[in-house]
Amino acid sequence: MRLWPDSLRGRMFAVFSLPTVIFAAVLIGIAVYAAGASVERELGERLRNTAGAAAAGMPPGIIARFRPDNRRTHANLMARLLRVTQKTDVRRVFISTPAGISLVDTGADAPPPGQPDRELSQDRYELERVARGETAVSVLYTSVDGVRFKRGYAPIVHQGEVVAVLGVEGSTKTYSALDSLSGYLTAIGLVALLVVSGLVFVFGRALTAP
Repeated sequence: MRLWPDSLRGRMFAVFSLPTVIFAAVLIGIAVYAAGASVERELGERLRNTAGAAAAGMPPGIIARFRPDNRRTHANLMARLLRVTQKTDVRRVFISTPAGISLVDTGADAPPPGQPDRELSQDRYELERVARGETAVSVLYTSVDGVRFKRGYAPIVHQGEVVAVLGVEGSTKTYSALDSLSGYLTAIGLVALLVVSGLVFVFGRALTAP
């Protein structure tokens, strides 16, 4: 089977159509990638700022003395974290040790206080940065239900020492609109291809008929 057509009309169609397909695919890919990078960068900065502001409002002395079996302190800190979730519309807010041991967590499937948070093992590099007193943002994750999310981290400092890590987890709801944009751009590319194919067929027939 020959991949390159023998007829002049077929060759003209291939020469004009293939560059159009490649050009449209490249443009769509660049547009979707740029939009996705912008959404991810914006979310990361928002989570970083939210984590920093929430960490500044926490009582560092109480957190430094917190013990997992202290239910009263746990309830007090949980109420503070729940207020953060209500004001910022994030999925989850939590406090852990720099080593990834859960202390307080608003997540529905959060580990018990004093137990390791396995999800935080994915962000060891970010937790190391927070342990040095810096803020950090995780990479973009995708949950089992297809929701994309990131985590922002900030240190909780008491007497010059990082005693805990405050993390916020937010979903990229804008990605649903981005997926729709990708489909829209793909449809435009297909329509453009059909138009070019029709023009090439008409002109190719007019030129090759003689």
